Amino acid sequence: MAPMYWLTLAVVMGVTRADVSLPEMGNWTVENCIVLKMAGQLTIFPVEKNSSVSVDVPIPPEAVSSGACRKTNETITLNWEEDVSGTTLNRNLTVTFRRNDTVSPPMYGVWKVEGVYETERYIKEVTKNNVTKNETCVKYVSLTTYSLQPYEFQTPVNRSYLCIDVGELSIYAELHDTSEPGGSGGEKLNNATFTAKNVQFDAFRPQDIYPNQLQTPLDCSFKPSDVVPIVVGCALAGTVLLVLIAYMVGRRKNRARGYQSV
Repeated sequence: MAPMYWLTLAVVMGVTRADVSLPEMGNWTVENCIVLKMAGQLTIFPVEKNSSVSVDVPIPPEAVSSGACRKTNETITLNWEEDVSGTTLNRNLTVTFRRNDTVSPPMYGVWKVEGVYETERYIKEVTKNNVTKNETCVKYVSLTTYSLQPYEFQTPVNRSYLCIDVGELSIYAELHDTSEPGGSGGEKLNNATFTAKNVQFDAFRPQDIYPNQLQTPLDCSFKPSDVVPIVVGCALAGTVLLVLIAYMVGRRKNRARGYQSV
């Protein structure tokens, strides 16, 4: 495939890696059950089996949130639009949280990440029932992690999750066209990646919590220290050793006294 086609495709899709701006911090909510704060970004590879052409997609802070609050699953969807050469293209990202009450303490985390990224809108002649007319068709990239096992970014229920950098999350990607017959599979693309910094999310929140109040955070960088258990273990071992030495010395003295009395 010619390099000029790749460049044209990248321009149609919006922005290229060279001119993309860094993601900005956003703050979104769903009713009072989910709070999500992050500076997030998607990186999409729109050309089949080619990783040299990529599009960075920062999630804008003005993205509009919606979602659902359920007992075991909660979802938040971020929707936004981008004007590309006079054409409005839609984008969205959906994060599904799921809780697990079968463990102690109960935990929750990210169970699935999905998204849609429109790349092009065009007019196509379509014939239905012997009638030909022009219809607007859309090319788009569908994104999904499918079900994540174990859940990503796990945290106890009644806690929020805090992380400066969550790293990269790989997302399965396909290129689709709305003019395809129903049920047709898309064109497999290289996996997209999702990255996010300064992340804090709080899901499955109690009903009586204040909207702007976040539950006590669990920092992803926290690692339990092994120093205290080691010190305590060494102290116990030392105590046992001293008691053993004192016992052996006392026993030897008792034997010596027995010999002298004989």
